[in-house]
Amino acid sequence: MKKPTKARRAKKTETVDLYQKVTDRIVEALEKGVAPWKKPWRTTQKYAAAGPLPVNASTGRAYSGVNVLLLWLEAEEKGYKTDRWVTYKQAQDMGGQVRKGETCAQAVIFKPFEKQAEDLSGNPRFDAEGNPLMESRVMIKPNFLFNVDQCDGLPESAVDIPHASTDEEQGRLHWPTEQRILELLDAAGVAISIRLQDRAYYSPATDRIVMPEAKQFFTEADYWSTLLHEMVHASGHEKRLSREGIT
Repeated sequence: MKKPTKARRAKKTETVDLYQKVTDRIVEALEKGVAPWKKPWRTTQKYAAAGPLPVNASTGRAYSGVNVLLLWLEAEEKGYKTDRWVTYKQAQDMGGQVRKGETCAQAVIFKPFEKQAEDLSGNPRFDAEGNPLMESRVMIKPNFLFNVDQCDGLPESAVDIPHASTDEEQGRLHWPTEQRILELLDAAGVAISIRLQDRAYYSPATDRIVMPEAKQFFTEADYWSTLLHEMVHASGHEKRLSREGIT
């Protein structure tokens, strides 16, 4: 039987280690109670951002998959004003420079590809007609990124946040639905405070819901759904359902 080469074993180990690093990063955030991908609003410094997804400031492309989680975590923990990112080389190519002493965020590059299948001895496999049997593989490698807040000399096109979409239909509620929500809130009789801050919660001690400002949310629907979520907690107050855990 053909044994895996040393280079192949090293590459496999490197891939496993990268998967583990990503897993550990997310688990660490969960243990700290930080899960920004569950939040339909951004922090007070970033409420004006054009969209909810991290974007490469050089190409304009939004990141996807687990990179969204990793970059959201990094931006929240470090307090960056935007979710716009570049590689070290991209910053230089745009005439800028990552400031000395800045540390990178680690994202990942997933690249699917096809490779001819091999048997257990490492020999190429063919079908009954002699055509190569192909199998799908995925290449994974680290992608080291810097937030534009960590860079100097970048052009305005890379640093500036574009204006939000003017498509009023995106994320909006129909008026009858909004009216029904307002009726529910009024009937519940719970106080609501809306502030420019980074938390949405219900306080049983004061029987009050505290919300970020509407402009911090990605969409109008996100605002109302979050408010209704807190109303579920408020329904357990002793004046209402007197639910265990709230009273």
